[in-house]
Amino acid sequence: MRILTHDELPDSVDAQVQLLALSAYWGVFDRDQIRKARDAGLPTPDYYAVYAVEGNDEVLAKVDVYRIDVETTSGLETMTGISGVLTRRDKSRQGLSRQLFLDVHRREKESGMCHSILWTQRHNKAHDLYESLGYKDAYGPVVALIKPKEKSQVEETAIKIRDATAQDVQSIDSLHSKITKGRLGFSHRFKGFWNLWINIIGSDKASDFKLFTKQDEPIGYALFQQNAGWVRSYEVVVEPQYSEEAVELLEQEAKGNWLALGENFVVDNRSLLTKRGYAFADYSYSTLMGASLDNPNEDMAKLLGSNDAKFVCHNGDHF
Repeated sequence: MRILTHDELPDSVDAQVQLLALSAYWGVFDRDQIRKARDAGLPTPDYYAVYAVEGNDEVLAKVDVYRIDVETTSGLETMTGISGVLTRRDKSRQGLSRQLFLDVHRREKESGMCHSILWTQRHNKAHDLYESLGYKDAYGPVVALIKPKEKSQVEETAIKIRDATAQDVQSIDSLHSKITKGRLGFSHRFKGFWNLWINIIGSDKASDFKLFTKQDEPIGYALFQQNAGWVRSYEVVVEPQYSEEAVELLEQEAKGNWLALGENFVVDNRSLLTKRGYAFADYSYSTLMGASLDNPNEDMAKLLGSNDAKFVCHNGDHF
């Protein structure tokens, strides 16, 4: 078995890499899309990914690597972000992912990185692997749920809500930077974050967002993903003084369907949502794990400040 980086992997095996992702019911993110994303500012190390390869360039496993800016309790730090961990099912339980992780850890330490973070599910077998590699659970999202009653008379609010368009994406990125400024956690997205995923790569849609406005000026936004019978809104970013009106507008937009709010908007507005009759889940299977590349005993939750009221994380921060 050999370990090759993204640039060392021949173009001819890109179909194998995409099939590996599709076998896990993920989507296609091919070499052309990766190049466009990196050219547009997606922060990655030079090697981007490592692959376990056998024989005649047969791809068995992969790990993608990003560089994530995190505001920690010790200041701003660029961390290693692990993503896209996959092993072919017929090659599982052979230690391939472990070897790739160790290779990534070595490369990242040599590049001056001190900490590594990743997202996974607590019930996944991979969770045990990550723990054995020194990763610890550091944060789990909170979800709030309500089935709002449709009102015969719409309540007037000082702010308005409208569908976002591709032209609003720059405003959405600017609003996130402005409103999360000074908070711990994921308050330092790279420039043009949503513009990259919506207007350049196309993996997300502007039509999945709502824009909050006051006198036609944007003062916040919400990811608003409509499904059969329910709406998922796990990124609500709005000036704090307009939180209650934003919730009222989102409930109106749900049109009697279940409305699920998630992440730090729920934490920040727990008392407000409780008053409005929301139910809460504090036991998410989704987990942010972290590891020190130098000190296996370091408390990653303390470093990240994930239990601090200033910590912020939204849907887009699940890399």
